[in-house]
Amino acid sequence: MTVRWDEILSELKRLKDVGEKNDVPEVSEAVMNLQRMIIELQEHFIELLSEIERLKKTDDLPKKVFFRGTYVYLEDDPEPHCRKCYDDGRKMIHLGRKQRLGLGGKPGRMCPKCRGFFRE
Repeated sequence: MTVRWDEILSELKRLKDVGEKNDVPEVSEAVMNLQRMIIELQEHFIELLSEIERLKKTDDLPKKVFFRGTYVYLEDDPEPHCRKCYDDGRKMIHLGRKQRLGLGGKPGRMCPKCRGFFRE
């Protein structure tokens, strides 16, 4: 359930009105509703903060990424990353160790995520 500000304001008004009538059970119910709404807002706030942090990291990524041949590299990391995964969603997936596929094929690396094979 998504809490909206108008719902909180409505509960506060109800709490004020009920408080004037001194109806304790209704006051308790309104207080519990407000507490639930506040907790939901806090949880949503925490989710948004983590999303902001994730986006900041993704935003910084292009400044630290460079391309060499068919590979993507992250500065200060000598191991190549998958170009396809980077292009699809800015995911930095390390490629496996060098291997040869087929007879006389050039060596390359395979991505463990998308299973793409990238020749050197």
